[in-house]
Amino acid sequence: MKLYMAWRLFLLFLVSTFPACASLRAEHVIVYDTLPCIIPVKGFIYKTCDDFKVQIDGQSFVVPKDFHTDLASIPRIFWNILPPQQTDFVGPAIIHDYMYTTADVPRSYADDVLYWGILQQGAMWITANVIWVGVRLGGASHFGASDHDSN
Repeated sequence: MKLYMAWRLFLLFLVSTFPACASLRAEHVIVYDTLPCIIPVKGFIYKTCDDFKVQIDGQSFVVPKDFHTDLASIPRIFWNILPPQQTDFVGPAIIHDYMYTTADVPRSYADDVLYWGILQQGAMWITANVIWVGVRLGGASHFGASDHDSN
């Protein structure tokens, strides 16, 4: 099992360090109609204070008030490098969690929106790549799950 985890971490590093990996993702334009507002609920779970409205490629999405999110699901061991509460991640992470929870869009679309959202918020390309590869490798079990809606 440890070898499997080491292999996944190596693959994550390898893929995330190549700028050409960006061509794997369809570019999305994300416009925030409202700013994300979150308050802590319990542990590392937050909820939205108000409806969070965003347009992605001209299509409107509304994350409802009181939606529960863990923001960016970054393993705690990496929090010194990539804290999930970093402002570059908050809006895109909420949208991503909402898309994963509702499963109204394909998983690859949600992951691509997260990637471009993080870039558009000012994060470095390598950060966006690492997070994108992380959700592609580890996000399948959470897609369609309502684990963010429970207290």
